[in-house]
Amino acid sequence: MNHRAPASGIRRYVNAVNLGGPAIVVLSALPLYWMLVSSFKGPGEISAGPPTPVPRAATLGNYAEAFVRNGIGRNLFNSVLVAPVSTVAVLGLSFFAGYALAALARTPLRGRGALPSCPHRTRRRTAPRFSPG
Repeated sequence: MNHRAPASGIRRYVNAVNLGGPAIVVLSALPLYWMLVSSFKGPGEISAGPPTPVPRAATLGNYAEAFVRNGIGRNLFNSVLVAPVSTVAVLGLSFFAGYALAALARTPLRGRGALPSCPHRTRRRTAPRFSPG
C-alpha cells in the first residue's frame, strides 16, 4: 500500500475545499447582490449602459410601485399566513407517522426474518461464462 505523509505547513490549509468553498459562495452571492442593488435603481439607470455596481440615486419607488400596483402586499400576507399553518400541519402529521413507525418497529412481524434467509435471495448471481470456441 502506498501511504502519503500528511500535508504540513501551508499545504495543510490551502486545498481545494478551502479555496473552492469561498469561491462558490461569492459566485452564488453575486446575482443576489445584483438583484438587490437593481431594486434601488431608477428606471433609467437600470437600462443604461454601462451598468453601475452601486445606484447613483437610491430610490424606494420600485418597492412602492410593486406594493401598490402589482399587489405584492396581499401576496406577502398570504405567504406569512400559509407558511406557518402548513409547517404546523406537516409537523403534526409527521409526529403521528413517526409514532406509528416506532410502534411498528417494536412489534415482531411474522416472516420478518424469513426473506433474508432464503437461499435464492442470498446466493451470488453471476453471468454464465462461455469459453471462446
